Amino acid sequence: MIWQIRMPETEQILNVVQGQVLETWESRGIIPPEVVPKVGLQGNGEGLVWEAGESALALAVTEFGWRSARRIRFLEVASSVGAPSLVALAKGFHVWSSDLRDESAWQRWAGARASSFTEAQLKRFRTPRLDLLDERTWPHGLFFDVIFLGSPFFMVGPTSEQQAAFCRSFQRLLALHLAPQGLGMMFLNPVRLEPTGGNIRQTYADDCLKRSSFAVMVHQPVAEGRWHSKWLQEDTLEDFDAPLHLPLVFTLRRRNASIF
Repeated sequence: MIWQIRMPETEQILNVVQGQVLETWESRGIIPPEVVPKVGLQGNGEGLVWEAGESALALAVTEFGWRSARRIRFLEVASSVGAPSLVALAKGFHVWSSDLRDESAWQRWAGARASSFTEAQLKRFRTPRLDLLDERTWPHGLFFDVIFLGSPFFMVGPTSEQQAAFCRSFQRLLALHLAPQGLGMMFLNPVRLEPTGGNIRQTYADDCLKRSSFAVMVHQPVAEGRWHSKWLQEDTLEDFDAPLHLPLVFTLRRRNASIF
């Protein structure tokens, strides 16, 4: 299965390759199970292309404000099909498109090669293995300008404890590997904020968006090409009224870093 993203400024077409859809998918009210495509390549790829696509589109319209000549290092965690990684590569970044499973890397490489990137551009693309819950697999000695997590609750179990552990590990990854003026980015479909097996909304605020070390801004599309952004003032999302059909992007900056 191939899904396409059109970059808004250059009109470049990115081809996202999906080797399989996880058999354990539950619709969660977004997509009925009977319309989920199956490709029959068991063990050769995974990931949900529509979730990766939503987060990739959010990344595509993000203006970072860095000088174009600057070498930007981008790390995507739990990449699966790697749609945001392809967007980052198209933006000119040096990309580390990581995932827990080595066998998922082929579909990210297939997407990169099918998207008309040059050999020089492909040299900026890497697909390492990274287990967010195991620091031994993290990139030693490297600092990244952008660390991107597309969906913090998809790759973990249903309990609040597992979700909290996943978010705490992402916070530690930011603390250890985010460059001084770097940006952490988390994408979330608001459906994930609805309580299922625990108060996910508060778990997300407590463990994913800790504000002791990071200033957090929330961004939400309000119309085509327009976003509403505001600083998150409290360690809670209880008062944030998010329509379930619109994605959210959270950006995190170190509190001691200057805003650029």
